[in-house]
Formats: sequence, structure tokens, C-alpha cells
Amino acid sequence: MSVKEYAYSTEALENEEKTIAYTYGSDSKNGWNNLLVGNAHGATLHKFATNMEAGKMAASGRYSQIGLNKALKTMGLNGTKRPDVIGIAPKGFNKLVEVISPRQSISYIANKMTNMLSDNPGFVEKIVTWVRRLFK
Repeated sequence: MSVKEYAYSTEALENEEKTIAYTYGSDSKNGWNNLLVGNAHGATLHKFATNMEAGKMAASGRYSQIGLNKALKTMGLNGTKRPDVIGIAPKGFNKLVEVISPRQSISYIANKMTNMLSDNPGFVEKIVTWVRRLFK
């Protein structure tokens, strides 16, 4: 990929991220201002993947609150770790999502997820690996 292509793709991802944030974070008619809490963090692709996961969860209508880069304790759960996305559902099926970045090890994230799940039984987990695989 040339520098020009990379710059274009990075700009496109940043624009997509802004679109997702606007669509899922700024629609007061649908109550999404209260649905999403926090902001994605990290490099552009990590933010993009995090926002995509949060956007899919918001669009599903299954979650009463979705936290991005929020501590478990802040979202009313057990623990102080910060998963990339936390989905709180009124009827069970709460969800924890981690996006693995190129510099993070899969085993580290898997252990982090195991620890978060052991402190919060009844949650569904999702580990997003495509961001890390892009750089292999």
C-alpha cells in the first residue's frame, strides 16, 4: 500500500468513525444520547472496530446502555478493568467486547476477558481479531 493509499484509507476510516459516532451517539429522537457512554480509544483502526461493535449493539435494540472504554465498576459491574465495549441488556445477554490491536497479544486479551467474565457471570464475550490480523 502506498503512502497516498494509506492516507486515503486512514482518512476514510476517520470519516466513517465520525459517521458512526454521529449516527449512534447524537440522535436524541431515538434516545441514543443516553445509550452510549464514553468514547473509543487507541489507534484509528482500533477506534473504528470498537465503534463498529458498539454501533451494531446499539442498532440491535437489545441493550439499555453501552459503555465504550469504561471501567466495569463505572457500568455497575464487578472489577476495575476497561473492556473496549460493555453492553448492558435489560433481559440478560450482557456482552463484553475486546478489540485486539496489533501490539496486544491474543493471550493477554484472552486472560483479561476470562478474568472479567469470572467476576461477572452471565456475560457473553466477543474478541475482535481482524484489526490485529491486518498487520500480520
